[in-house]
Amino acid sequence: MKHYYQESQVEEGISNVLLQNRCGNRLTLLFHEQETEIELVYKPHAGRRREFRARNFSNRDNQTTLFAALRLPEITVSMVQNYGYDPFITTIDTKAPIGARNTLTFLNLPEENCFALAARCPLLITVTPHAKFTITDGLLSEKFTDRGEEIVSFLHFPGFEENRFRQLEDGRVVLQLLENDVILLGGEENLYHVQRVVKTLGKLSLPELTDLINRQLAPTLAIAQLTSSDEQLQRIIDLNKRIIYSGLDQGGACFGALNRIYYLIWIRDGSMTTSFMARAGLPEWLGIWTPFLLANPNQKKDAAGIIVEEFLQAVGTRWSKSEDDGLYYAILSLFTLYQTTADAHLLHPSVLDPLLKILNHTIETRYEPSLQLFASDTRGETTLESSPYFGYDIVNGTIEHWVHDSQHQGKTIWKAGSLYHNINMYNVLLMIENLLAQSPFYQTRSVTYVPLARELQTSLKKNFINPEGNYYSSLLFFEDGTQKWDTFAEGDFWEYAWAVSIGPFFPDSITALKSAQMVYQTWPGIRNYGYCPWNTLARTLKEFGMSSTEYHQMLQDEIRDALLQTRKYPLIGALTEYQNDAEGWRALPFSAGSLMFSLSSLLLNSLPQGLAVRANTLITQIEYFQFRASTLNIQQQQGGDQVVEWTLNGQTISGTLQIPEQFLRTGPNTLTVKGGKTYNNWRLYSSNARLFSMTTSATGHTYEFMNSAPSELIVENFGQARSIQATTRQGESINLTTESIPTTSLTRILIDTSGEFLLTVILSS
Repeated sequence: MKHYYQESQVEEGISNVLLQNRCGNRLTLLFHEQETEIELVYKPHAGRRREFRARNFSNRDNQTTLFAALRLPEITVSMVQNYGYDPFITTIDTKAPIGARNTLTFLNLPEENCFALAARCPLLITVTPHAKFTITDGLLSEKFTDRGEEIVSFLHFPGFEENRFRQLEDGRVVLQLLENDVILLGGEENLYHVQRVVKTLGKLSLPELTDLINRQLAPTLAIAQLTSSDEQLQRIIDLNKRIIYSGLDQGGACFGALNRIYYLIWIRDGSMTTSFMARAGLPEWLGIWTPFLLANPNQKKDAAGIIVEEFLQAVGTRWSKSEDDGLYYAILSLFTLYQTTADAHLLHPSVLDPLLKILNHTIETRYEPSLQLFASDTRGETTLESSPYFGYDIVNGTIEHWVHDSQHQGKTIWKAGSLYHNINMYNVLLMIENLLAQSPFYQTRSVTYVPLARELQTSLKKNFINPEGNYYSSLLFFEDGTQKWDTFAEGDFWEYAWAVSIGPFFPDSITALKSAQMVYQTWPGIRNYGYCPWNTLARTLKEFGMSSTEYHQMLQDEIRDALLQTRKYPLIGALTEYQNDAEGWRALPFSAGSLMFSLSSLLLNSLPQGLAVRANTLITQIEYFQFRASTLNIQQQQGGDQVVEWTLNGQTISGTLQIPEQFLRTGPNTLTVKGGKTYNNWRLYSSNARLFSMTTSATGHTYEFMNSAPSELIVENFGQARSIQATTRQGESINLTTESIPTTSLTRILIDTSGEFLLTVILSS
């Protein structure tokens, strides 16, 4: 290694292009003034080694490079004419000062621990071993050991004569490429696998390898394919879906970004990426992330030296900040996986019992009964005075050099009860209750988390709303014993925005909506916003009445920044992290996942426990949207933000936009939407419950729901109903309350019951 890697490292190139294959290996092109470096970072093959230590073998803080050095001595940053970035097939066009042109192609082999490089015109390559290569005609290999892991690095080339092979006195090997010769670069666990890769891929031409890559990617990338009326946005959609695919390895590990600074397996980033994509109709990636995450909680010793398991900031390691959102994202992953696939194999006591133990420990150590709120020793990503690791960045193991967010107006914060933490925990309690209700192993349990969720909900409604009707950001507990409520402008902007826009459940959806509207109006005036929370905000605001035109306008800076060819990371089309900071980090899976989720929701919105039909003018089609045992092909035939009519498999359905499960077929389904400007009849818009069925009579509609938690139904044109009644299956009446949602034409119906219930609506004649 060249560095301690105790502090986050940034790529040294003037320009840098990053690729990662699904086996976990990362290739970085570092373009300098005098040469170009190729950095190849190794992890064991994800298809064979799915355990945490293999997936985390090379990360931000500890990297194994396969070669001591790998360089293109004659390619300089000033020669590059075009960066044709794609996470699997990247082309670099160069022009020398004299006018000589070349096209370099870098191929990311998705299913193998290697990459390929080809050049149309002469290209010089030098490669240096850690100690000594074993050299045969067409193959360089070196067996070495790092941290107990036996590794064989390899470089396969056409031949000694074909590539003008020579070896310098200092141990460097020199090769020259011509006419799209293909060389394979990679690392394996033994020589057998090296030979297997060479025999499989070594004789394939550049077009053949390119075709192989596209064929391997096609089945997954065809799922949940969005079509947009905006050509620039379409380019971004297609590229960033490929970026997500490359960022998640076959073993389930999802890195925050391929940039060195984010190259750790963050719980939040991975759960957001895969959960958002599952709710956008592609649950495959969530299916490999969730078991990986749940099998690798953080293990820390408490004050008594006893090992305690928790889900904190980074997967699996004790070098992790508390942050206290890890449990939410772990349970969100499992809840979303079950809701989108109906796969119940992880609802077994072997999985849920350890999760319940972590949840109970969290309640015991973070819940403040006197306040009926959760509090943490971490504010945002800053460790506070009440933590034993105060003053340290525990992820790096370094002493902090400045105060960050551990003080407020000159006073030291002891701990904080943030809106984000408390709404997360409200969701945790309801999601785990739902999962336990679906598992056959917990039907006779005596413990329920609903009473605590109600207590927390009441406290949030009573205490956390400011005089303007928006949520506070946090309740701060100071070292001197005093307390203070801080506002959105004083807290963590990202966390606040997520708290009021992700859910899937909300203790008060009306206050959450009002707070989301406040964030939308004020954040850009305070500082540049983050695109991930901005995307989830846009989805929420569109869901509650924002026009497609204004929604599209919300995305304009994000679209513009993505299409810029920046200097440091010229990954054209890859999403950036912050508004108006295009030179920052790019190709972030969590930003891409949030955008896909937001865009997909314009036509088919993923509810907590179902789907709802929508209309818009930006997304016109979704192909192969997967939901449980169904695959939906959705098309909007007429523009407009209001659904005027929709048909499922040829049947026109009225009275609801939430799709009754009775109408979904196993296998293919065709959904057609007609958009327009207005719709004047009573209609169920959405709910947080499962909608099993709906029947329509001459007088109205009857809806059959099921929920393990208090239910919230949203309806359109509530005044068209002469009467509504909620009952149990046995006909017993259930109390309900209604409230208009300000600034919308929608009405909220709250029904505080669990299990199955019916809603009968008699319409005005």
